[in-house]
Amino acid sequence: MDIYQHFRKEEHPFIDQVLSWREDVERRFEPKLTDFLHPREQKIFKTLIGHDENLQLEFLGVWDQAERKRAVLAPFYESITEETFEVDLLQASYPAKFVSIEHRDVLGAFLSAGIKRKKLVILS
Repeated sequence: MDIYQHFRKEEHPFIDQVLSWREDVERRFEPKLTDFLHPREQKIFKTLIGHDENLQLEFLGVWDQAERKRAVLAPFYESITEETFEVDLLQASYPAKFVSIEHRDVLGAFLSAGIKRKKLVILS
């Protein structure tokens, strides 16, 4: 049975990537840390890994109800902590009396600096 038939055509490259990550973790016995994944990517990841007793899959967002989360795929014996996810919080302050900054302004500044969207979660 072809696994791709259960997913959209545009999701096939991500499926290939997840299967490659799985193979790397099984072969090298090293955890794989992803960029931030949107909910559909998280669901695909969970579906493809399933309940494999040799692997563990954990997700972490910047806050409890975060939509975009990083994932760690690791051998079952590996210890996964918050530090494993390598998430750093940056905080900026500005004179609100003179300037009005919105979510799109901050995100736009990071993207124009060359930082990829998959590397960021912006809190307003």
